[in-house]
Amino acid sequence: MMPFHWQPLWDHACLRCHGRVLDGVLVHYCPDWDCLPIDETCEEIVDCLCKVGVDEEYHRAAAEAWRWWDQEMAVMREAAR
Repeated sequence: MMPFHWQPLWDHACLRCHGRVLDGVLVHYCPDWDCLPIDETCEEIVDCLCKVGVDEEYHRAAAEAWRWWDQEMAVMREAAR
């Protein structure tokens, strides 16, 4: 499970990528998959080389990457109007 204060961002990322919130034992943002949120229920876990249980600094960086991506998509949607 994600640290509690990351849960809203984790939920949002999971819903966008998988259509459901991942809550398995091996949940993490996977750098092998461009910081895609994955757990053991995802097919991507087969090719994941991560050490699950990475530190909070890693989760902070991955969360910031998602925040940036969402902002970029908002700018692109606005420009397309």
